[in-house]
Amino acid sequence: MSIRPARSLRSGSPWLLASCLARSIAPLALIVTALSIGASPLGAQPVLSGYTALPPTLDGNVDPIEWQAASTATFPLAYCQETHLTTVGVMNDDSFLYLAIQIRDEDFPSIGETDTFFVHFDDDSDGIREVGEEVWQIEHDGTLFEDAHHPGGLVFSLVSDTSTGGADDLDGAILHGAASPGVLGDYTLELRRPLDSADDAHDPSWQVGDGATFAIGIVESVLPPACAGAFPGPDPLTWIPLTIAGNPSGCPPPTDLVVTTNCVDETFIATWVNPIPYLGIEVTVVEIGSGTAVLNATLGGTETTFTGLVPTLGAHAVRVTGVCSPGVTASVETAVTVAPFPPGTTNAIVDLEGEGGEIDSGLALATALNAIGKPHVHVDDLLTFACRSEMGAGNILWVLLGTFPENHVLTPAEGDVLVELLLGGVSIYIEGGDHWGFDPPTPFRDVDGIAGVAAFPILGPKYGLA
Repeated sequence: MSIRPARSLRSGSPWLLASCLARSIAPLALIVTALSIGASPLGAQPVLSGYTALPPTLDGNVDPIEWQAASTATFPLAYCQETHLTTVGVMNDDSFLYLAIQIRDEDFPSIGETDTFFVHFDDDSDGIREVGEEVWQIEHDGTLFEDAHHPGGLVFSLVSDTSTGGADDLDGAILHGAASPGVLGDYTLELRRPLDSADDAHDPSWQVGDGATFAIGIVESVLPPACAGAFPGPDPLTWIPLTIAGNPSGCPPPTDLVVTTNCVDETFIATWVNPIPYLGIEVTVVEIGSGTAVLNATLGGTETTFTGLVPTLGAHAVRVTGVCSPGVTASVETAVTVAPFPPGTTNAIVDLEGEGGEIDSGLALATALNAIGKPHVHVDDLLTFACRSEMGAGNILWVLLGTFPENHVLTPAEGDVLVELLLGGVSIYIEGGDHWGFDPPTPFRDVDGIAGVAAFPILGPKYGLA
């Protein structure tokens, strides 16, 4: 993944830009400490609220231009005799709540260690973790963005929504300014969750004027020496209030944005609904990861469709902006992977290995397929690979999950897609033994033909092993 070049900061901006992708490292091995964001009492923090007409690109760069509408607070995050200046920013549009976090001068974990970040939500703003309240969990290397909830017990305990029949509605990105073991740098996180996720059993539905409080925590897999023998109290978190903001301009965004590709070349088709006649409409396509705009188009204010040719392959964000008056706009955005699967293509590589690890299986497999003349497409996201619909009998899908500790864990949604493809006649290859030995089961586990692994009887009931 490439990183967007840092722009000049506006005077007075609270954000410093990260410069390098967080990569490498292991899953959480042992939770030993929970961290608070200071000792100020409930209500001492300002209410954060801001409305944005321009959704930020979730690439880990907290761009001050993209986040200029956010309401921010800066405070010392203290734990284990360490203190890190931390800035949080909150804003929303008509569809999503956006949260930015920057933790300064924190060292990147050593090999085999993990930093895990948490955002705890307190629906009734009483400063106490209660059963069912929302929690977001993020791994420092970007391998996990999990929507979860508090099951009770310890203040920082959680259960994923997907494990109890819900959906994972959290999206985001995380960077570290050094991404080198033991080297100091700034962590930056950009997070997004729908205001109304439709997962009513786990997520609150927020409307304009609704409020909540949130708190930030960090868990390190290896206890720092300064914390030897220490364990936080029953509720060490400090809560920051937020309020869902309304659109001050009265300019409603386009709705019902759908983006499809023709699967023959790099052409995409976007359709949407205009709630009002606009002065004009702007369509922007941005590479996810680099943040580079690869296509910009200006349309008439009543247009509801656009066909364009994207000059680069891979994951992109398509943004449609309605212009109500000069300088007054509102936008809607969705993601799509541009990866044609034209007639004659027989193989698709879904490379989920990420940036870490010593073996690049994706490159090795692509090289081998080229050597034997097998046409293929190479993508890094299964869910946004729209042209998977063109695959059928005689085609092969190669899913590369990586090797521990750099492995990707299949989500239930990805499992559903694999089941759909398998039942449609597609042959599926999965590389990554943890899928059957340690990872939580997905719907694909029921149809993959693997009976289980007797070597792990202690995990059997939880992980579906024989």
